[in-house]
Amino acid sequence: MRRIQDVISRRNIERWLRNYQTIQAGDRIDDGRPVNSGPRPLDGVSGGRLNKIMLDKALADLKRERPFVWRCVLCRWVKRVTRREALQLLEVSAPDYAEGCREGVDFIFNHVNGGAASYIKLLTAIRDSK
Repeated sequence: MRRIQDVISRRNIERWLRNYQTIQAGDRIDDGRPVNSGPRPLDGVSGGRLNKIMLDKALADLKRERPFVWRCVLCRWVKRVTRREALQLLEVSAPDYAEGCREGVDFIFNHVNGGAASYIKLLTAIRDSK
């Protein structure tokens, strides 16, 4: 499937979550991936700062709308507790925890991409129906 411009992928959402502490500290994610680091914008809001704002807003809405899923995301990526500790803390099975984490990534993906996420789902459904 061709890449849709101006859409943040699920893979990139997971990358943000894996590097949550780095983003919170205002540091640049240093994982060797190329980034667009053109001239500094006039308003002073860099791409990394914008990513932090979008991620924080999505996490706040996730907490309000899907508390269990938010706790899964919090355990796995934000607080970085071990899987065993997360299962005990949340009192859930491993499959339920894994599903909560997947749902968290999906929620953030849809939140960050807005209406474009619907187009991606439609294109994927069309591609898979062939």
